[in-house]
Amino acid sequence: MTKPRTLIDLGHGLRFPESPRWHGDRLWFIDIHDNAIKSVNLAGDLRTELSLPFKPNGPGFLLDGSVVFSDALNLSMKRWDGNRIHDHASLAATSVFCLSDAITDGQGRTWVGDIGYNFWNPDAAPVDTCTIARIDPDGTVAKSADGLEFPNGMVMTPDGGTLIVAQTNAFRLTAYDVDADGSLSRRRTFANLPAGVLRWSRLLGQFGG
Repeated sequence: MTKPRTLIDLGHGLRFPESPRWHGDRLWFIDIHDNAIKSVNLAGDLRTELSLPFKPNGPGFLLDGSVVFSDALNLSMKRWDGNRIHDHASLAATSVFCLSDAITDGQGRTWVGDIGYNFWNPDAAPVDTCTIARIDPDGTVAKSADGLEFPNGMVMTPDGGTLIVAQTNAFRLTAYDVDADGSLSRRRTFANLPAGVLRWSRLLGQFGG
């Protein structure tokens, strides 16, 4: 067995990294509390790709190589073409509190969750009617799923046919079929987890890791 090797750690000035995505020969990720998108290669070369004036979340890559990510608290998706940041989509009609993790598929469609909990406003009570919205490559938004409890952390199976999302407050992983038109169907439990396993990640996020 190959011994794991640490590429980067908190000694490199990381604040709260999450949502890792391989792109080319680098691992890209969001550093939420540093308001930045960063990347690292297998040699441990860490760089800040983009510094932002807001809390980002949920990175993905469109077919032209541009990066999509959310302005989490303002319920909007942005697109960075390497030179300029563009407005990609508004999710004000489908989301309530704060955008969470997202995933972009091989066709350039992005799914993003509403966590239903605002880390920066503790007076805002959590909700259990959170949604997942789909953003098509042209920026069109559609609600794909609802009735979720703090959806956060999404993966797509290699064939692009199944979306799996972690429901933090429900202690389970939930799966959906991804239909040809991008709709989500056949909701089902992928795995049940011990109570508290996912909620701990929420507390880490609230207190900065």
